[in-house]
Amino acid sequence: MKTLGIIFAFMMVFSTNYATGINNNALLSLEEDSYINDIPFSTEQIADEYIYNQAISIVFEMEEETYIDDIPFDTECISADCLYRKAMLVVFELPEEETIPDAPAAFLKL
Repeated sequence: MKTLGIIFAFMMVFSTNYATGINNNALLSLEEDSYINDIPFSTEQIADEYIYNQAISIVFEMEEETYIDDIPFDTECISADCLYRKAMLVVFELPEEETIPDAPAAFLKL
């Protein structure tokens, strides 16, 4: 049955081509139509404006990002200048050192 359908389809195609006189070469040799400038405006500009207006009309709703604390140090002051200024502000309180009298005073000429 399938074979009969295929044979019938081929017969219809070839008989239509024969009856109308259309062949593949006739279809490929169509002359190109001359351009008629009958549109007094730029369709490209209208399409660009339409696409632009359509693009800006879209409202993007984004969720608020949650804070991830993945940096293990204070990021406010990480430059060398800031770290230097912070280090200079520290007042170091060192314990008073005891002097060890290991050299005679005469040797030191005191």
